[in-house]
Amino acid sequence: FSSPPQVYFTLTLLCQANGYRSFNGTRSAWVTVAFLSILLSFILVSNKKIYILGFLIFIITGSVIFTTVPNFNNRLKSIIYFSDRSISERFICWNGTIDMISDNPIIGIGIGRYREVYKDKYKPDDAKLTLHHSHNNFLQILAEMGIVGFIPYLIMNIYFIYYKIKG
Repeated sequence: FSSPPQVYFTLTLLCQANGYRSFNGTRSAWVTVAFLSILLSFILVSNKKIYILGFLIFIITGSVIFTTVPNFNNRLKSIIYFSDRSISERFICWNGTIDMISDNPIIGIGIGRYREVYKDKYKPDDAKLTLHHSHNNFLQILAEMGIVGFIPYLIMNIYFIYYKIKG
């Protein structure tokens, strides 16, 4: 980033986009909003007293929301406790996806075929749900496109991050 306003604008957009998503119960958005809010305030606030005050307000506001709204409270608990069925299903799914990648490492199974192939061949016996995707972009791309598709994806992401930071 070439200037503080550019940093502020970019991080604000990310926070807002994920903030809107957080109201539908998306746990990854909540974690992202929290992380970006803390990062944004750390970058932009040079006065430590103001930073600490803002951080405390953020924690108190978040605590009030998550403890008084039942849906938020239950979803937050599912981030922390791996006994939640949604979280355990993801770990089970990832194991099946890793097997899929091992069997098709070079070119993968084909774009858009994850659900069908997972359900027919790689869904572990202890999985209760048939997930539509792997809930992990890296595993999903490796499974569907293999190393041939994953390397350009990785290079593109590294390139974007590097040049965004470099300015």
